[in-house]
Amino acid sequence: MAGCVITTLVISSALPVLAQETPLTVEDRLRELERLVRDQQRTIADQGATIQQLRERQGETDPARIDAAVDKYLEEKKKKGELTDWKAGYDGKFFMGSTDDNFRLQIGGYGQADSRWFPTSYPPTDTFFLRDMRPSIDGKLWKYYEFKIQFELNTSTNNIRDAWLNFHYIDELQFKVGQHKHPFCRDDLRGADATDFIDAPYITRFISPSRDSGASFHGKLFDGIVEYGVGFYNGDGINVAPDTNDAKDVAARINLSPFKTFDNFWLKGLEIGASYSGGEQDKTIGGRTFTTSAGTVFYTLTPATLRENSKLFRYNADFGWRIGPASLQGEWGRMEIEDATRPRVSAAVPRLVQDFEIDTFYIQATYLLTGDDKTWKHVKPKQNFDPKEGGWGAWELAGRYQYLDFNANMTENGLATGTEKLWSLTGGVNWYLNPHVEIMLDYEYTRYDDQVVRVGRGLEEEEHMASLRFKFLF
Repeated sequence: MAGCVITTLVISSALPVLAQETPLTVEDRLRELERLVRDQQRTIADQGATIQQLRERQGETDPARIDAAVDKYLEEKKKKGELTDWKAGYDGKFFMGSTDDNFRLQIGGYGQADSRWFPTSYPPTDTFFLRDMRPSIDGKLWKYYEFKIQFELNTSTNNIRDAWLNFHYIDELQFKVGQHKHPFCRDDLRGADATDFIDAPYITRFISPSRDSGASFHGKLFDGIVEYGVGFYNGDGINVAPDTNDAKDVAARINLSPFKTFDNFWLKGLEIGASYSGGEQDKTIGGRTFTTSAGTVFYTLTPATLRENSKLFRYNADFGWRIGPASLQGEWGRMEIEDATRPRVSAAVPRLVQDFEIDTFYIQATYLLTGDDKTWKHVKPKQNFDPKEGGWGAWELAGRYQYLDFNANMTENGLATGTEKLWSLTGGVNWYLNPHVEIMLDYEYTRYDDQVVRVGRGLEEEEHMASLRFKFLF
């Protein structure tokens, strides 16, 4: 209808013009009229297209169509891993992460407030002190990449304990790089937050290399029956960089749980392990001291030096056995340092080269009186301590014997002073109030093979100490 009106207007407006011009034939007038009609038709078509575009744009503002377009866009982003839904909460640690578990950030750590108490005749002072305060951040980056950063906050250095990245594509073969523990020593690998006694055994304190900068391969085979680790490290210990020489320490460990997949109450929790660590060293060991849990110096290396490119070796064999509420654990360890050297003092006291060796072992047992299941981590009581509800937490008895022996010719040749042998007995009670709070009480008796000089008291052949710890994990 609109087209007919427009055509009529065009014809009516064109007729006067045609009438005023030079007379044309009827044929010429029809051709001119057709041209004008075609021009108007093109204009009408262009206006129709514009109207259609406006209608389409109006449709794009429809809420339903917008929601559908947004959903499609977000779905494509999720498929590419560029966008995900998030969750947050607490499952033993405070966390936030993606619902598909590709990303996760956890905040945790532990603190230990200790006190030591001595017989009144002893020179050491009864004291309270903060033993450890170690917050940590760990988590997962895009499914396969795990990380951890742990700090030590109770000293003036505020140093980093752990700082590593772990490539975890499959359980059987993983790769870890950064500052982390050598795969060595069962007790050291359990961690300070999961120990059965307040003070670590001699093998952890004097032999285990513990944390160092390096890289390692590790994994679990055959449903966890075999666990292994092989690593390469600077050999200089925690927070030391760069390395003091080009040589690197090699560490390796294997742990077998032969009955792990068996449904046997007595054998299922049995584990057997062995470790090795060794490499060339280029550092001074002169003046190093060895102390008891109470801080008494019982052995000191005189100004001997470790010669350049001398070798250090560590060996370890251990076992762990969990049987319901009970556990039994033991380790043997040895450290050998080649060519500890006493410099030439005079013609009467010539230069001397001597190997330095330490041997130690311990055996310990625990039993949960409340019947809770023993784990190698922090115990989770069946009932938390709650005076209002009647729960008493989990109560545990613990006992340990350990022995330490230095090779005799070190003191005989003037490279060391002190006692070459000592042993200790430790008895303890652990109270797990809940999965996050524990109170520990230990009594440790130490006996020296030779008398040891104690500052302010003279020669001593034994030592007594009671320790109390309040531990919390978050």
